[in-house]
Amino acid sequence: MTRPISKTDLLAALKALAGELGRPPTRGEMEADGKYSATPYYREFGSWTAALKHAELKPKYRQKIPEEKLLTELQKLADELGHSPRKEEMATHGPFSPSTYRRRFGSWRAALEKAGLDEESQQSSQRIDRKELLRALHQLTRELGRPPTQSDMDTKGPYSSDVYHDRFGSWNEALSKANLKLN
Repeated sequence: MTRPISKTDLLAALKALAGELGRPPTRGEMEADGKYSATPYYREFGSWTAALKHAELKPKYRQKIPEEKLLTELQKLADELGHSPRKEEMATHGPFSPSTYRRRFGSWRAALEKAGLDEESQQSSQRIDRKELLRALHQLTRELGRPPTQSDMDTKGPYSSDVYHDRFGSWNEALSKANLKLN
């Protein structure tokens, strides 16, 4: 069993990454480049913004992007790709983060639906057997040596974390069904 990460260690790691970047890191930057994933920060502080405030870092607030612009960019990427974009494709090729869509619309799927692009992803995620999804969770757990985060699944797993949300209702419920727990 791993020992819990102290609040002091979390804040030190957050400040260290901020020092490297020259600004407060985003959650995604902490996931990619930080000493710890974002999960213990959410557990300890309740939100990423609260963690930044505890570290005496001022969170950067972005101007709200108009919904129409978000949907237009989603449709534009779908036209370029020839199919409904996956979150990973938006992160790589699109101008906005998939998390922007999740925050604005509630989920990636809801953003696709609003843009009129979700038919194929909805059909494909419903075709994947729940046992297969749980098997994939266990496989990635073995590879990582720990239960995966949503970000881990999105970047390293065979299925998007949205598929788990669709089939199980939430990421935590999928982990629960797989008898896995985030530390």
